[in-house]
Amino acid sequence: QLALAEAREGEGRIGIELPFTRPSDGTQRGALLQGRIFFDESGTPVRTVGIAMDTTERKQAEERQRLLLNELNHRVKNTLATVQAIVSQTLRSTPDPDAAFERVQARLMALSNTHNLLNATSWTGATLADVLGAELKPYRSQGERVQLRGEPVALDARTALAFGLIAHELVTNAAKYGSPSGPDGRLDVSWRVTEGDEGKQVELTWRESAGPEVAKPTRVGFGSRLVERSIRDLRGTADVDYAPAGLVCRLIFLLDPWGTSKEEETAPAPADEPVDGA
Repeated sequence: QLALAEAREGEGRIGIELPFTRPSDGTQRGALLQGRIFFDESGTPVRTVGIAMDTTERKQAEERQRLLLNELNHRVKNTLATVQAIVSQTLRSTPDPDAAFERVQARLMALSNTHNLLNATSWTGATLADVLGAELKPYRSQGERVQLRGEPVALDARTALAFGLIAHELVTNAAKYGSPSGPDGRLDVSWRVTEGDEGKQVELTWRESAGPEVAKPTRVGFGSRLVERSIRDLRGTADVDYAPAGLVCRLIFLLDPWGTSKEEETAPAPADEPVDGA
């Protein structure tokens, strides 16, 4: 009735989009009707001339574009929040400007490395081995001193970003104080997928050996806080053993920490809180 009223006021012109069910297969489609209605002297429609176009594919393309723009906006805001927290807390915990610059640059490069892996798969995810391999690339040339062992594990984009930050902090700490910093040090990283109380989970062991003697740090720095926050985002736990013979870190985290229905879950970002070390 509304279309007829508008047609009477607009010299009979009509343009309306309607849903319809295709008889051949029962699928829901969309149609755009455009044309002109001719009325008699009493205002009764007597003839219609026009066309009907199937708009289903156009509507689907518009919806995909809308979702992509929303996802892009979501990712950009999350990435900026993560960068802001990394820069803010690193500067706060590192008085020396040169050291602060190096740490900020290294942490942002770690984020960038994981982004590059995700770009290669159109942000569908990355494998756990690839994320570790990207962070350990400078040390993989040391032959058997660095070993990665485990079954293929696919991580979704948000899990890969959080795990990438964890891997970077472990590699950075190892390069400074752990086995890779010594001439004979070894690093063995192994993992497996198990069934936990909340679903499938990754159990990863980071084991250093034959390096400098390890001592437990006297203060908790931003790197440790970043690992703790990231592993909490993955609904997991981190257990670090500062054994004198070599650091051992055991990580357990869910493969699907966000839940498939949580489309608007925010990406992991470190909490903006005071720290007393780097």
